Amino acid sequence: MLLSFCRIDPEERDHLLRLFREPDVKVWWQHFADQQAFRIRTFLEHLWKAREFVVWQPLVIPGLLQIPDCLRAIAAETVGLPADEIEDRVRSRLAMQEVFRQRLDCTFYLHEQVLWTQAGGEEVVRAQLHHLLQMSVRPYIHLRIMPFSAGAHAGMAGSFDLLRFDRIEPVIFLEAENSCLVVERKDSVRDYEDIIKALDRKALDEEESRQLITRLAARGIGPEAEPRHSRHAGAGVPR
Repeated sequence: MLLSFCRIDPEERDHLLRLFREPDVKVWWQHFADQQAFRIRTFLEHLWKAREFVVWQPLVIPGLLQIPDCLRAIAAETVGLPADEIEDRVRSRLAMQEVFRQRLDCTFYLHEQVLWTQAGGEEVVRAQLHHLLQMSVRPYIHLRIMPFSAGAHAGMAGSFDLLRFDRIEPVIFLEAENSCLVVERKDSVRDYEDIIKALDRKALDEEESRQLITRLAARGIGPEAEPRHSRHAGAGVPR
């Protein structure tokens, strides 16, 4: 039902159903040659049907929140991506951001270290931080930063996306370099929901998160800068 609901084409649907019918298989694992086309298509088919989207990302600003220059810098470092396909990658990622037109309820949990990543250089980083601030004031976008000072936390195993729907059960997206895992087994999804609850307890609240980003953007994050770890928003960044 989920595959038809998301309008996955017959060939992909049949392959996923074969995987799902195997004994004890409660996840869909797809290794794909045209990885970006499959990844974006599968993800968007779920995202446009979702009522709530929750992201945990400890390494990089999520693509839905990236500005073009940041997208371009990351694409340029992608192994196996020809230089003449970088702009296609950027355009495809920007097209994904059209989902915000439906005012999807989104919560982004980001580790503080993603704010310090020098993707594209200092000016691009500053512009990206300002973009995060602009997005964070939208009523349907909730931005929460996990500070360095939080230490060990429940999300250390890696990033994931949770999508909740009105008529079907929630699913988890796990993304690797050339593969995508869609988890719908109820007990597994509950485990990820518990991780989100734990992240929520340790992360800065929305206002504290904005204060931290504002101070980082005002200060600038050049190669010579070093993060200072503090539990309170902005306290780790000199005023």
